[in-house]
Amino acid sequence: MSLTVPAFIVTYLGVISGLSVGYVLGRFLGSPVLDKLRRKKNIGKHLIAAENMLNKYGNFAISFSYFIPVLRHLIPYLVGINKMPYRTFVLYSYTAGLVWTLVFFVLG
Repeated sequence: MSLTVPAFIVTYLGVISGLSVGYVLGRFLGSPVLDKLRRKKNIGKHLIAAENMLNKYGNFAISFSYFIPVLRHLIPYLVGINKMPYRTFVLYSYTAGLVWTLVFFVLG
């Protein structure tokens, strides 16, 4: 058996678990952490971009954000704060995570 399949599976699980943690932190820690992040120079502009992306594209922003550095980590936190149902998050996030992992495995 090729090592590619287990590597792909482990990578995919790492991708979705990391973003799921972001969702859970947003859901349960919420706005206080967000307020703290807003005060940081470099993160503040990315938060504004993430919020604009969510406002413009709604749930699809989760899928698009996978391909944009920094935003891929902020969007799950923001949708957690906004109390997006976990099933909806999983549908968009895990599907996009699969595509993202596949693209990088094929390119690599």
